[in-house]
Amino acid sequence: MWKSALPFCAVISLCSTAFAEDLPTFYLGSLGDSISAGFNAGSPLDQRDKSWSAGTAIESHAVRIKNQLGSNVVVKNASKSGAKTQDIVAQTQRLVGDNFAPDYVTYLIGANDVCGGTKEPGELAALGKKTLEESLTLLKAANPRVKVLVAAVPNLLYLNELLKSDAQCASRWKAFNICASFMAGNIQEQNKGIERWTAYNQMLSQFADDHPENVKFSSKAGERIFLSKDVSRIDCFHPSIEGQKTLSETTWSEGWFANGDSN
Repeated sequence: MWKSALPFCAVISLCSTAFAEDLPTFYLGSLGDSISAGFNAGSPLDQRDKSWSAGTAIESHAVRIKNQLGSNVVVKNASKSGAKTQDIVAQTQRLVGDNFAPDYVTYLIGANDVCGGTKEPGELAALGKKTLEESLTLLKAANPRVKVLVAAVPNLLYLNELLKSDAQCASRWKAFNICASFMAGNIQEQNKGIERWTAYNQMLSQFADDHPENVKFSSKAGERIFLSKDVSRIDCFHPSIEGQKTLSETTWSEGWFANGDSN
């Protein structure tokens, strides 16, 4: 649902100092964890302008929408580094605050849940379903026609296989206790992590199937899409700038606007 332009750019905007008066305005929201916040993409800590979803410095979904649909794009990135599944409802509340009614929202959440914790796979999947249902209800209250893209949790076992022979990466994973379920080399813990990862992505797929008018699922985000260059050398875990670009392109191809559609 496109709207007339607001007199300001909310949080992050792809418009210049002034809106193009003759163009509609498209509102994009981003929900999730450090991946959507652009953590360690090129530089330490959050680099939101490098986000695969809402970034302005790479060909993110926001930039693709601006270029493809020819509209002013206002983005609001409510994602937060360290976020887990239970944080999505609060993020959604912040997103739709101040009457922000998004036309399009991306989710990428679950990696921090899959990486550790005590929840069994079924319990984690049930929590994810409940949380996403509550989040979608809030989004639809703001805009009943909102389009949502849910990205699969990336393949963390593959990331381990890709970089475990790199001594620097192995050292950083250990020093910073990064995703120990997959990176510490404990086969039993890896198997538990795989079970959580599988159950969570299956839940995300079913969530999309349950809401075909509003939600699509990008399964490719959970496949072996990354090369070594796509992983940040800062922590050998988060996407680099190239990785954010790869994630943007991959998820876009399974999304709402891949064929140039606007609704």
